[in-house]
Amino acid sequence: MSTTAIEPELRPPQRRTDAAAFPDSAPHIHALVQVLAQLVNDNGAQAGVVFGRDGLYLARAGMDQVRAERTAAALSSLRQLASGIARQQRRGTVETVLVRYQHGAVVVTPITDGAAAALVVGEAVSVQEAARALSLFAEAAEGLLPPPQSPFVSRTAETGARV
Repeated sequence: MSTTAIEPELRPPQRRTDAAAFPDSAPHIHALVQVLAQLVNDNGAQAGVVFGRDGLYLARAGMDQVRAERTAAALSSLRQLASGIARQQRRGTVETVLVRYQHGAVVVTPITDGAAAALVVGEAVSVQEAARALSLFAEAAEGLLPPPQSPFVSRTAETGARV
């Protein structure tokens, strides 16, 4: 009896940014990427990413896919940590998370309860200006997010609530 080994078919995981994942939202994602790229360019940032609570990126600019995936996962955890501390200390909702480095910073701001955006900036960029621009971006980007599809994505985009 002859046995033939069947190699498993490796398929890339379905990303939330794929048009197949959100068929009705592909134009929104494209618009979100364009607006994010403009934000990065207009503010002299090195990169930008929009990510969900689940740690997956929705849009990226100035970084490759692997870096966007890693950055989104880390920043999602950072955002959850900041929210937990805010609840524990009874400080209200998180408006901005800022991490300064020796040669730059990362600024994170919520878009909805289920999504946030971040800018990676160098030393020459004003952190205050980057935070202000990111806040304005968040207001504009809220309508470009895909509709909630799982319990991990908030329904606040439908109600207009802002975190």
